[in-house]
Amino acid sequence: MTLTYSSFLKQYRDHKNYTNRYLQILSWSLLLLSGWGLSKILCKKAQFPSDCSSNSTYLETMDDIQNLLMYGFIQGFFINIIDKNYFSYLFHRKRWWFFLLFFISGPIFALIGNNKKMGSSLSSSSSLTSFQITVYVILGIVLFSLLSFIIYHKYKRYPKNYFLTYIVSRFSIIFFFLIYFIIISVKKDNFHFHHYFLAWVLSLFADGQDIVSIGLLAISSGIFVQGIGSYGADPLFTEKYNYQYKLIKT
Repeated sequence: MTLTYSSFLKQYRDHKNYTNRYLQILSWSLLLLSGWGLSKILCKKAQFPSDCSSNSTYLETMDDIQNLLMYGFIQGFFINIIDKNYFSYLFHRKRWWFFLLFFISGPIFALIGNNKKMGSSLSSSSSLTSFQITVYVILGIVLFSLLSFIIYHKYKRYPKNYFLTYIVSRFSIIFFFLIYFIIISVKKDNFHFHHYFLAWVLSLFADGQDIVSIGLLAISSGIFVQGIGSYGADPLFTEKYNYQYKLIKT
């Protein structure tokens, strides 16, 4: 079979596009790693935030990197970072503010967490004050409004099949962890909804080129890597008597 010039160009473009997709996900991963590295440096050198885990072993660090990349690959798929047009738009110099938001959102979140009145967690062992509950309610309203705007924007602008795929895919992840949480609650085991995970879930909805989506992606991704960099990629759910069981076994 003779290879014509047009077929050669097609193969060349296909190969180039294939390679570019890997380079684009690599670029996204390096961005996440750089944000994670900034949080690790702030924790190690300045103990910032004050309750960060500054004495991680190399095994714990490698496990955190593994989880960061795993979450990052999934995130990259959902926000469609492998799309040439979207990648070029997001990584364009005109979107300098995206990178600024990404790198400052983590430290700002840590600064807020350093405030004793604000420092709290959504876990089975936490006890929230009235002020903290109020803050969570206000934050929930703000996030609900942002997500409603983004989802409505998708509904109005995109075809029905695209919109359904967008909604079903993202809420499938939420539904999975909701079922997980219900099982944990029935078993009365421990849960801790780490802010790195909540920020990561939010980022999955921000795949558009509008200013709200890009802003949400920058802030949520920055908080996502800050959580892993400062505290590690701890699991969301653990068995209530897991530690004691291990002691008995050993």
